Amino acid sequence: MKKAELIRKTYPYGKWVTGDGTQVLFNRAYNPIWKKDLNGTITAITEYWFVPNIVSSEYYYDDWCAPHRGLHLKRTKDAQKRCLDALKEFGVHDALH
Repeated sequence: MKKAELIRKTYPYGKWVTGDGTQVLFNRAYNPIWKKDLNGTITAITEYWFVPNIVSSEYYYDDWCAPHRGLHLKRTKDAQKRCLDALKEFGVHDALH
């Protein structure tokens, strides 16, 4: 798998919050990749999982500053930092290494 494709699949594109407070990181294809429930339990999502009752969304980058495009621009480096910070917040940053 090429590095760009790996980043698109494993880096969070954004985060959803559901009505019960569950937080879900999702990748560029809008597939859930990590879930944190109200108890703080973090689960890797390894197959398609429907996320019910999304009440808010936030995004860490757009196509102009996507971290899979390389890190030669400041805005791309900033986007990568937002993605890595989100993974750190979930306590799964080391899962990528």
